[in-house]
Amino acid sequence: MVGEAIGVLKGGEINLIQRTLSVRCLPNKIPESIRIDVSKIDMGETLHVEDLVAESSYEFDEDPTVGVVSVLAPEAAPPPTEEGPKK
Repeated sequence: MVGEAIGVLKGGEINLIQRTLSVRCLPNKIPESIRIDVSKIDMGETLHVEDLVAESSYEFDEDPTVGVVSVLAPEAAPPPTEEGPKK
């Protein structure tokens, strides 16, 4: 992942949904890694395979609607507990 997601700057947490993706290419063109620009993802949004840009040497061989990475809202803090005076 490259870039810093808008939602993370607002306090959200990046969530990697798919760690691997299938690609179709010639054997000598198999990418070692796939760079995913997350800089435009806001809180509550998901990047799908169809949103990714494949290099000219390969194409994605996945369902285009599969989620790859998202930004989750921060978990709500537990409500403060009221404690009486200590004895």
